[in-house]
Amino acid sequence: NIYQRGGITGAPSIFDDLARADVPYRAYSYHTLTDEQILLRASEDLKSGAARFFFLYLSEMDAFLHMHCNEPEQVDRRLAWYGARLSELFELARKIDPNASLTVMSDHGMTPVRNHHDLAADVNRLGFGMPADYLAVYDSTMARFWFFNAEARSRIGQLLDGLSFGRILPDNELRQLGILFPDRRYGELIFLLDPGGLIAKGNFNGHGWMPLGMHGYHPDDSYSSGVFLSDRAPREAPQTNRDVYRCMREAC
Repeated sequence: NIYQRGGITGAPSIFDDLARADVPYRAYSYHTLTDEQILLRASEDLKSGAARFFFLYLSEMDAFLHMHCNEPEQVDRRLAWYGARLSELFELARKIDPNASLTVMSDHGMTPVRNHHDLAADVNRLGFGMPADYLAVYDSTMARFWFFNAEARSRIGQLLDGLSFGRILPDNELRQLGILFPDRRYGELIFLLDPGGLIAKGNFNGHGWMPLGMHGYHPDDSYSSGVFLSDRAPREAPQTNRDVYRCMREAC
């Protein structure tokens, strides 16, 4: 659970920092509560004076957009519900502490799904076997491969190079995106689908799950943009999700 102390292997999180600084805090997530329960619990904890820092991970908008991203009226209604509840929470916080601050951020957007691709079937037709020749993990928007013989590497690479609905990410681009790991732990070869494509049968998608929206495409996709809203300007404008950590440190 990355929303608890010690939740990230090999690196401290904001929750580790808060604990070390002896700052009383509360963190709420889907691990134990629904979004509505989180908002209610946060309100109760504010009134009790139980903490100075409150982290509310409201996850249900993600699930909603997966199925309703093409229905703007429903999206507007759902956003209005969250807006009203967060406004009430902020008003309560300001009554308790006039200097209270509120920041709302998202981790990604949602791209409408336009086509489906059975990439695993394309690769399987080449006749190589797992785990003898290669390993593959098929996510919703990308496939990641590790190879154990040169022929499998060559022929699977040739297949992927010839597909029209995605591309292999070169090392210089992986490096630019900050995801080129020396040990290739997340894939020796990474094939990313074009925005709007979905791997039809993968290791992530459950049987029969056919979302109308998906995230996890290249950051250049216009639908991938997140949002950062705050009543106070941070010292430096956030550019990526990683910058949110710095903004939370400032708020402490």
